[in-house]
Amino acid sequence: MRSFRRHRRAGKQGMIGIVTVIVIGAFILIVGLSMAYQGQTEIILTGYDDRAAVALTLASTCVDEALNRLQADASYAGGTVPIGADSCTSVVSGSGTTRTIVATASSDVNTKTISVAASLRQNAAGDASAWHIDSWTEQDPP
Repeated sequence: MRSFRRHRRAGKQGMIGIVTVIVIGAFILIVGLSMAYQGQTEIILTGYDDRAAVALTLASTCVDEALNRLQADASYAGGTVPIGADSCTSVVSGSGTTRTIVATASSDVNTKTISVAASLRQNAAGDASAWHIDSWTEQDPP
């Protein structure tokens, strides 16, 4: 009888050990899957942020291009500017020595718009002029 009781206690301890291993394994699996999901989500969001930064850079480049074209031709009204595989669109309004430039660029699903107020300024001698940015506003896309 004694040997049967010892064997029965050892069986209970073995069963407790197996259940403990299963519970700990399930917990580790859940934590691992949670970390993998979080990592994947961060990778997706980082890519989204990168494309948003690209769209903002494209719009900024479009503003610079519009200012350069205004310097060469004061009647420049805007247009589409190809930049690598992407492009941006600028619209120039105003007259005289003040202009408003609205530049819009897209990269993937991100669209960024920049609105710039610029004025034509001359040097003290009056023999040279350049466009000066008076205000720069990033607008939320519609």
